[in-house]
Amino acid sequence: MNANDLVVGLDPTAFTAIDGAQLAQLVNSATPSSDRGMVIVTTDSTGVPVLPDTTDYPRVENYLWLRLSPLTSSFIVCAWNPTQIYNMGYSNGSGNTVSTNWNPISVGAIPAGSIQGYQLAAGTITPDRLAGGITTSQLVSGSTFLTTSTTPTLADITATSSFSGGFVIAPLAITTGKIAVGGVATTNIAAGACTLAKLDTTGSIYQLLYNSAAGVPAWQTPPQVYTGLANPNAGGSNDGQVVAVNSGAAGTFKYISGMSAAATGQSVSVLGTVAAMITAGAGSAAHGLGAIPTYVRAVLRCTSGELGYSIGDEVNIETCFQHHTSSSFENYPLAAISANATTVYGAFDQSGNPPYISNRGTGVYAAITTTSWTVVIYARL
Repeated sequence: MNANDLVVGLDPTAFTAIDGAQLAQLVNSATPSSDRGMVIVTTDSTGVPVLPDTTDYPRVENYLWLRLSPLTSSFIVCAWNPTQIYNMGYSNGSGNTVSTNWNPISVGAIPAGSIQGYQLAAGTITPDRLAGGITTSQLVSGSTFLTTSTTPTLADITATSSFSGGFVIAPLAITTGKIAVGGVATTNIAAGACTLAKLDTTGSIYQLLYNSAAGVPAWQTPPQVYTGLANPNAGGSNDGQVVAVNSGAAGTFKYISGMSAAATGQSVSVLGTVAAMITAGAGSAAHGLGAIPTYVRAVLRCTSGELGYSIGDEVNIETCFQHHTSSSFENYPLAAISANATTVYGAFDQSGNPPYISNRGTGVYAAITTTSWTVVIYARL
């Protein structure tokens, strides 16, 4: 280490006489030794620091910089560190952030892990400064940091009560009649604990549990749900009945009678699939008109789209033909349709060969899939 604090800029030892100007030059030209320094003091201008000039005066890199800040009534002591860049927190005239090797001692001189607990000011560690979560076991005298909490009893749990304090330590013990709406979270109920015997099943099948004004579920009939509707397919007195809306009192349903085949003068009879008819050879159904119909029409109704036809499309049966390549009469009608005062009939060839119909799009005759078509007979008085 150099023993001299200053380096002499003007050596006066060779002078036999010295004047005042030379003495002033001697003082002004003296600089600190390479391992010595001084303190530079600057005052911020409207919050912007005045950086020491290390370009023209590189010796000041050995100095400490005392930066005074009138706006905050504070000061910062900085030291030059050639290997550490510090962001000064303000921009220059070009909009770029100013960075320098002048580092606040609080940043550049405090090694990691060196701050002790007693050096922290009371109340200065806020929650946003904690990394991750902490457990009680990680706290010194941890029990004193916990919020005092009173665990409520089941008698205290109601639809409107709330828990006081920050923690509920003990699990709740479930007893009869002590749990009201909102008292226990679903996560507290063990899987499979709610058996059928514990469910309220007193309501009818068309009722739902609604949350009443008092906060207690009750069985109620939902809007637009009606009971006692007749089944029009049950036979007997229900035959031909249709359900209509608002035909009686407003908002209710009422059955309309007089819609039987005899009353309307027309009927629709389904004999079965084509596959069943060409296998059995015949089919029949009661038409319910009470007299021999004056008009009878038989159709094949499509139940699975093919040959250009869609589900529900109908083809008159007289346009359908059986196809026999071994017969001198290769094509002849599929069936004979007849009726009497009670019944409609269909007599079919039992060859088992599929009927041919014209493709709706091309007109070319082709065999149908016998399970994809149903024989339907319309009759009218």
